Amino acid sequence: MEELHIAQEELQQQNEELIATRQELEQQRQRYQDLFEFAPEGYLVTDTLGVISQANHAIEIMLGVRSERLVGKPLIVFIPENERY
Repeated sequence: MEELHIAQEELQQQNEELIATRQELEQQRQRYQDLFEFAPEGYLVTDTLGVISQANHAIEIMLGVRSERLVGKPLIVFIPENERY
């Protein structure tokens, strides 16, 4: 019975540590998101195929396109043909 009680206390401690780690991770993610979104330069995040997965506010202004219309599209669509490659 004592072993069960000790194991329960250890699990409780691990759970509290996981909760604290999760909260810290969420704070770090939010900081990154704020830095990305409010950066004065335009930023796009693409996958290995060049498909846009994130766009910040500055790039919306630069391209004149809302991020909802950028995400999911290939980056090449927004590069003039004479400037490609």
